[in-house]
Amino acid sequence: MIPSVDQSERYGQRVFSPEDDTEGERLAALAATFDPASRGHLTAFGAGPGWHCLDVGSGAGTMARWLADRVGPTGSVTAVDRDARHLRAHHDPRLTVHETDLTAFDAGAGRFDLVHSRMVLMHVREHEAMLRRMVGWLKPGGLMVMSDSAELGGASSTHPAYRATLTGLSRLLDVTIGTDTNHGRRYPGLLAECGLTGVTLAVDLPVVTADSPMARFWELTIRQTAPRLIELGLVEPGAVDEALRYLRDPGTHELSLVLCTASGRRPA
Repeated sequence: MIPSVDQSERYGQRVFSPEDDTEGERLAALAATFDPASRGHLTAFGAGPGWHCLDVGSGAGTMARWLADRVGPTGSVTAVDRDARHLRAHHDPRLTVHETDLTAFDAGAGRFDLVHSRMVLMHVREHEAMLRRMVGWLKPGGLMVMSDSAELGGASSTHPAYRATLTGLSRLLDVTIGTDTNHGRRYPGLLAECGLTGVTLAVDLPVVTADSPMARFWELTIRQTAPRLIELGLVEPGAVDEALRYLRDPGTHELSLVLCTASGRRPA
């Protein structure tokens, strides 16, 4: 039985704090894992010169800066994140930064050629209402590209400690933040329900090896969350330590989260 927790807790209040010394490195490791896939999808969709783009939950800021290079001097990028320190470190006249909680942000109706988000709405309890708001920020004919995860890895691992730790982590995020780690697989239906057309879905699945950025992401994530995991009885302390050793083992080859990237256009 999991002890009662504060269901009003939001991302970053206690579980992942921007004040943690390793949070920047953790976000950078996630970006290093998935940026190549995200850039490939956006390039294939035609994102380029003159586009006006919104990057929601910019995190380390790598995709917002890449988009700014893509759109050139005639385009623009608006980036939104609860902690904008990684964005403000890079001054770019094409990039406008808003430091705010997504649920309090209003971009204005019909402003953007592209609305992009990665690993964000899965952490928002009001994800369906938020998605509908974001669709409203698209211009007629504008493109929405949303990426979130689907579980494939921890829960099916043959390594007991790694399996127990990642399963406990998913449960922790569910009961505290309200995270849905399988939210990505819902996107095709959700985008269609929002009235978008030409809906597509692509999946990317990194392999976790000792020298991979995904292994570093999991290591830093587990270290940050370990006190809560143990406090709530979701994982035994010994299992956490063993899982961390396993992530550094040169023989480790594990599956991880699937990144589901869905797209759709607002009717012209």
